[in-house]
Amino acid sequence: MRGKLSAVLVTAALALGSSQAGATDVTAECASVYVQAQIFQKDAKYSAAAKAALACAKPTCGEAISGECGKLYDVAQSVTPSLIFAARDADNNELLNVRVFVDGVLVQEKLDGTAVTLDPGVHTFRYEAPGLPPVQKQYAVRTGEKLRILSEVLGEKHVAPKVKEPPVAPPPPPPPPSVSPTTLRIAGGVVLGVGAIAFTSFGLFRLSAMNDYDTLVNGCSPMCGQEPIDSVRQKLILSTVSLGVGVAAAVTSVTLFAASGAKKSSPTARIVPRGSGAEAQFVVHF
Repeated sequence: MRGKLSAVLVTAALALGSSQAGATDVTAECASVYVQAQIFQKDAKYSAAAKAALACAKPTCGEAISGECGKLYDVAQSVTPSLIFAARDADNNELLNVRVFVDGVLVQEKLDGTAVTLDPGVHTFRYEAPGLPPVQKQYAVRTGEKLRILSEVLGEKHVAPKVKEPPVAPPPPPPPPSVSPTTLRIAGGVVLGVGAIAFTSFGLFRLSAMNDYDTLVNGCSPMCGQEPIDSVRQKLILSTVSLGVGVAAAVTSVTLFAASGAKKSSPTARIVPRGSGAEAQFVVHF
């Protein structure tokens, strides 16, 4: 009887020792995972840190280790960035059948609006949609950034072909300023008066020159002085100038009357030769 009791005590003692040894191994493993979680967090690998901290936060790791791992998990979760991917085509239509790759790894098969956690740093994002050229860009993801939306435009906008417009003809030049017939007739009358005065001057100067010339021939020729000869020459020059002015005025007045449509008036100018010179005549018929 005493032998049987000893055997039971020995068996119980061996079982207790084995249980204590197993507990020690679990504690050591949890402590190792906790240390690894701290290393991940220090290296800004917050996703791995959170995963490790969650593994050692279970009750079997003991109250002390599981409590520290729980705190570490909360810190890692709070600083881990999260992104929401979105895409539209060039016509601003939302795209859902889009695959998203981060650093060459597929992270979303379709765009469903859910957030994706990612460690901070510079990452390469690639959007792929059926029938559209892919878009690849790099972005810097920041620590603690939450629910950041990364939206990309895939494809080119459909532009309607431009309709070629016919060439626009230049505007016609403005018409020349019109002068009323009344104004033309008035101007013609003024010029006509100037011509009449010029022809009158021509006749007076020419007549006076001829009279002086006859006086010199009959009175003092060939011993006449230079002064009376110069006087005759000056009167002849003035008569010639007056004749030119009169002819020009006559032509101008005829043009003005014709432009005004005044058919009732028909001014004419003519020069009639005479034995002692010429006579200018300016006649207007009404």
